[in-house]
Amino acid sequence: MAVSGTVSTIPRATEVIQTLLYCVRPRIFNNYFVAKTVLIADDSAKMRLSVRLLLQGRHTELVVREAVDGLDAIEKAKKSRPDLILLDLAMPRLNGVEAATVLKNEMPETPIILFTIYPDMLSDAMCAAIGVDCISKTDGFTKLLERVDALLPPA
Repeated sequence: MAVSGTVSTIPRATEVIQTLLYCVRPRIFNNYFVAKTVLIADDSAKMRLSVRLLLQGRHTELVVREAVDGLDAIEKAKKSRPDLILLDLAMPRLNGVEAATVLKNEMPETPIILFTIYPDMLSDAMCAAIGVDCISKTDGFTKLLERVDALLPPA
């Protein structure tokens, strides 16, 4: 409890709750750092793991969530509100283009990258119309990292 003319060193209850529930780390002057979140949607568990390890190796503070298909991606994105969404093109139940279209309507400010082995199936005009980037898996992870770094600069 603060005494008149002094500043209390006991954190406010809301700060404690935010720290515990939302993984918010306090900084000086009550500014808060909230870790960036990426949602990876790919039907291949190996690809999700590879991308996760790559991103977390480069962005150690990054929270990575995973989805197994387009419908799962939409559901998890609505709940977690990620800062970036990576979608595979060819997924069961709902493909990457269909999922991206729904997600862009729901979260127009959230960047989406279609990371696919079939880039020739997507035209630049289609990607521009949906409002997403398209990166080929055959180009390797270098281009993906460059784009992710541009969207979420490493700390």
